[in-house]
Formats: sequence, C-alpha cells, structure tokens
Amino acid sequence: MQHAARKSIMKKFIENKIRQIEDAHAFNPRWFGIFLNPFFITRRHLYRKFFEFSKTLKPGNSILDVGCGIKPYEQLFKGNEYTGIEVSESGHDRGAMDADLFFDGKNIPFPAEKFDIVIASEVFEHVEYLPELTKDIHRVLKPGGTLFLSMPFVWPEHEKPYDFQRFTSFGHQKLLKECGFEIKKIEHTTGIFGTCAQIMSDFLIDWTNSLLDRGGLSGLRYKLKFIGSRIIIAIVCAPIQIIGLVFDRIFSKKGITLDYIVTARKI
Repeated sequence: MQHAARKSIMKKFIENKIRQIEDAHAFNPRWFGIFLNPFFITRRHLYRKFFEFSKTLKPGNSILDVGCGIKPYEQLFKGNEYTGIEVSESGHDRGAMDADLFFDGKNIPFPAEKFDIVIASEVFEHVEYLPELTKDIHRVLKPGGTLFLSMPFVWPEHEKPYDFQRFTSFGHQKLLKECGFEIKKIEHTTGIFGTCAQIMSDFLIDWTNSLLDRGGLSGLRYKLKFIGSRIIIAIVCAPIQIIGLVFDRIFSKKGITLDYIVTARKI
C-alpha cells in the first residue's frame, strides 16, 4: 500500500511539473515550446507584437486591459499602472481570471479620460456589442491615448457560444474611425503557410483529444489522453508548425493571416 501511495504521489508530482512547464510556454513560448504548445505560432507572434509595443512606452502610463483573462502580458508593462477588466459571462471560467473588475461588456466602469493606453488581446471577436464597447474605450482614453489590439482573422470558433465576428483590415479601419480613432498601424502576424500550419495543428490536437475523451476520462483513458496528446504535439504538431514557419519566412509572410494587430490613437 505504501509503495502504491508513493507511486501515485510521484505520478501526480510529474504531471504537475509537466503542466507547470506547459503553462510557462502557453503565452510566451520559447523556441523549444513548439514541442509543447500546439498553438505555438499564434502565441509566439502575438507575444512578440505586444513585447514590441511595450518597448515603445515610457514608465508611468495608466493601462487598461479590456478582456484581460489571466493578464498574460502584464509583466511586459512593469512600471505602469495596470488594470484588467473582464465580462461576467464568457467562455472562460470566472474563477480562473485575474480581473480587477467585472463589467457588462459595454460600459467600462471608469470615468472619462482616465487611461493613457487600452489594450485588448483576442477580445473583439467575443464582444457582442462591439461598437458600444469601442466607443466607451474611446471615452476612457485620454486625448491622444492609444488603443492596441489583436484580433484573429482566421481561427476556428472558440469560447462558444461567445464568438461573434472576424474583421478584415478594412473592417478594423471602419469600426475604429466611426468610433473616433485614427489608425496608426495595422499589421498581420503570419502568412499563408504559418496560418495553415497553425490551423492544422489546432485541428489535430482537438481531434486527438475528442477521440480520447470518448467514454469518459477515468483510469487508463485519462493516462492515454495525458500522454497521447503530448506525443501528438511533439511529433506531429511541432513538425507541421516548423514547416509553416520556415515557408512563411521564405515567402515573407505573404497571404492570409491568423491575426491582425491594430494600433490606433484617440482623436
């Protein structure tokens, strides 16, 4: 019995360590994170864009993270006043969020002209009342303040049923101009090869997990999912993503993108 108990404790310890390593590479994956993260391409590119933006700022800004989730980019903005807000109902577990305040998705609970910067990472596709929220973002920004956002252009439906739209670059321009912003820059994160590789990786890990989920996750099936999904990520998803990144570099990220990154100024 003692041997079995020690064995069980050791297994739990190893599982927790593996999950900790994976969590560390969830939003800021290092190069070897491609063998751990089936969403390496999109997460790596997004992190780099937010990192580049953070380096353009001087300390002392007031920053509002709209739809902050677990605040994956907060550490990039050290030396600034950082506040995160989330909606009460979404596709995420509320208990897992790191929000300072919850709101109704339309009316930001802060006075006008309070923030220097508003960021929104992979949020706008989930906003049911997007023009109303965008106008309120404009309201809480100081004159000349910056809105920095990312939004998927090609991505499967997710956080169901709270997934409402995708925008072209022209859709972003139209929305933001109508809400009082001047577009400073619109960037894309990937080209056709990176986009296809990421979507294929997402499909394969989702398909693998759905197969292993059949019949519940007790006992052996749980072990199969824990080990099997990670093997698929390392030996199938990783090579596909590597090929996509290589060909994206060769063709200078030409073609359809996973995400648009938009920088806009309040006017």
